[in-house]
Amino acid sequence: MTIGNLRGMKDSARLFGIPTYLFLITTIALIVVGIFKVKVLGVVPHPFYTDYKYPVGNITILLFLKAFASGCTALTGIEAVSDGIPNFKELAQKNAKSVLLLLATIILVIFGGIAYLSTLYTAIPGRDVTALAQIAHKFLVIALCSS
Repeated sequence: MTIGNLRGMKDSARLFGIPTYLFLITTIALIVVGIFKVKVLGVVPHPFYTDYKYPVGNITILLFLKAFASGCTALTGIEAVSDGIPNFKELAQKNAKSVLLLLATIILVIFGGIAYLSTLYTAIPGRDVTALAQIAHKFLVIALCSS
């Protein structure tokens, strides 16, 4: 990351844009195809955990701190847009507003889609496997078993 940032704004934007767009495209594709399989094709996914009593454990201050830290990292995208306003083309304020609206839309679609898929695929956050990893695992198992 350091070498990428030392190359300048344009080069680092290209370098860091590739994994970002790849993540966005694959996550949105996972959401769309996952909902399509359950709602249209009628696939019934089996629970990832069959014997769960307390997969998360007690809610502690550490869980709240982790949620706060995750929220703070999400806000760095908003900070990057507001700090980069001088780099926008003419009508910087208008362009920055549209970028922030696009950012909020992407966050809403991905968060809402993963939350909805979690209910469809009965994903339960655990200590070792995240809900998104459980959905992707079930998605792949269903895809491999159906072909």
